[in-house]
Amino acid sequence: MSATNCACPCPDPTVTEIPGAPGVDGASGADGANCVNAYTVTTTASFNLPGAPGPTGLVNVAVSSWMVVGQIIWISDALGTAMGTFKVLTIPSSTGVTLNWLQYPDDSAPGTPITVGSGVTPSGIIPTFTPPADLTNNTTGAAVAALAAGVGILNLSFNHTWVNNTLAVEPVTNFVLGFKFKIISWAFVTDQILTGGGGSRVCNMEIQTTDVGTVPSTCTVTTAGAATQGTVVAATAVAGANTGSATDSVSIEVAAGGTAITGGSGQFIIVVQNMDIADAITSLNNSVTSINATL
Repeated sequence: MSATNCACPCPDPTVTEIPGAPGVDGASGADGANCVNAYTVTTTASFNLPGAPGPTGLVNVAVSSWMVVGQIIWISDALGTAMGTFKVLTIPSSTGVTLNWLQYPDDSAPGTPITVGSGVTPSGIIPTFTPPADLTNNTTGAAVAALAAGVGILNLSFNHTWVNNTLAVEPVTNFVLGFKFKIISWAFVTDQILTGGGGSRVCNMEIQTTDVGTVPSTCTVTTAGAATQGTVVAATAVAGANTGSATDSVSIEVAAGGTAITGGSGQFIIVVQNMDIADAITSLNNSVTSINATL
């Protein structure tokens, strides 16, 4: 007799895991070495903050083993009304330290009593900061923390050729500088020697239509005074009425009259201060001075 193939699939086996009994707990690990809470309280007696930053003498605490010489600590009562910042000077015992009071900004006033039971915790130092020197006007040019007296000053140059007449003419007409300004001084500098015996012309400057200078500043150009190339003919001093806005214009006029200068040329040089720059530097100066005062 032969075996018969029934073609029946075999069932998947079911696996059941049965846990064993729990093992015995391992032994506890050893305590960490030198683990001390960095906190303590003052004990046995109150002490007063000194009259000025300096040593306090011996201060008794519950435990001092977490402190080190040179450490900065903070001591405060429960109400936060008597407190101070100290540097550890010595640790003569496990319950005593000598301190140096630092008188940091949040500390109580000198002489304040620190009561028994006040908390003692680590603290930190206030970094030393030396503020920059106040900026001041510097007329010497020395390398110091100072503002140069000539900050923002520049020279403007305008060419002019003289012709043989005595009519009014404007070598510079309505020149807009584009910044807030102050006229410091002005002059005429000879390029080509002036000709014309006895020639003499009076020039003036205007901001918009107003003469520069409370007493109008004038520059008298003569053939005798400008007989050499490079000769500088200075205008009279400028005092008052010498400032303008970024939209104001500057003009130089040669007044009608006088005696003719028949030829020659030169440049009108205007010394002007950019007050936008000067004001910005002044603002910076005031800010630095204010910061220094606050610090």
